[in-house]
Amino acid sequence: MDVQSVVVVGTGRMASGIAAVFARGGLPVTVVGRSEASLARCRSAVEDSLTQLAAEGLLVDGDDVPAALARLSLATDLAAVGDTDLLVEAVVEDVSVKLDLFAEAEKVCAPRTILASASGQTAGVFASASSTPERYVAMHFWFPAPFVPLVELSAPEGTGQELLEELRALLLRLGKSPVVLRHDQSGLLGNRLQFALLREAVSLWAAGAASAEDIDLAVTAGFARRLAITGPLASADLGGLPTMFSFAGSVYPDLATGQAPEAAFGELAASGGSFVVDDADAPGLTATRVAELLRWMQHDAQQAAQQSAQDSAQDSAQNSARAARP
Repeated sequence: MDVQSVVVVGTGRMASGIAAVFARGGLPVTVVGRSEASLARCRSAVEDSLTQLAAEGLLVDGDDVPAALARLSLATDLAAVGDTDLLVEAVVEDVSVKLDLFAEAEKVCAPRTILASASGQTAGVFASASSTPERYVAMHFWFPAPFVPLVELSAPEGTGQELLEELRALLLRLGKSPVVLRHDQSGLLGNRLQFALLREAVSLWAAGAASAEDIDLAVTAGFARRLAITGPLASADLGGLPTMFSFAGSVYPDLATGQAPEAAFGELAASGGSFVVDDADAPGLTATRVAELLRWMQHDAQQAAQQSAQDSAQDSAQNSARAARP
């Protein structure tokens, strides 16, 4: 289907980020929240994101912050905005709350409305409670949504791949980098990879193998520098599969395989502690991370513009060649 209108339910950081993505991409988007105060905070967060993008020249050509913000509407009544093509829930991370929301959405939304969860849960978690499971998808944006291109898409068994491909095309038009899972998978892709690394990092920390700072440095000054260019599988290709396979045989037996987080991890969390970043450092580090994400967005935009110019030149040359034929 051709998505022309979007509703985002929720007013937190993820909801405001997702709303900014759609507003930047030219689609009218309505945010539904529980109070005027929370909606006002959400609107301010959307404006902040758009302002950051505009400062780096990352709005759509000819657009500006007021124009993008004009595509944002606010509401407290879901029923009043039920005639929408796509509804994305981004409420508190509580499955029961989400199930209640979707039950209400099924009552008030148009039959055509796609019901998407941005939570990272599989679509089947919500579709299994519905009489119309084919309407449900997982649409997992990564935080901060305006600045991280990845969006993961999956659908429950029995849902046609056509819907996922249509949503992939929509996200590509919005400047995102969508991936489509071939089947509904717990944790989708990114979180499974992220938590596999976190499990090993915490295990090394808990065992006293190195300081938390050095464990992080082994990533940020090491293979993370490559991962932005080549993912783990492409990196293995470049490293040589015979070599990587052989080395895996010696490393795999010693990797963490625990089915529950380390006890020391729970104790640290319960105490209000941290591995590396304390409360005083968090704002500055967050700002540094956003600046780097914006730099990568500029890089991606430049690459896309160069590719578009090459494609146009190639099409022009082919058209000229055809016109010159007798």
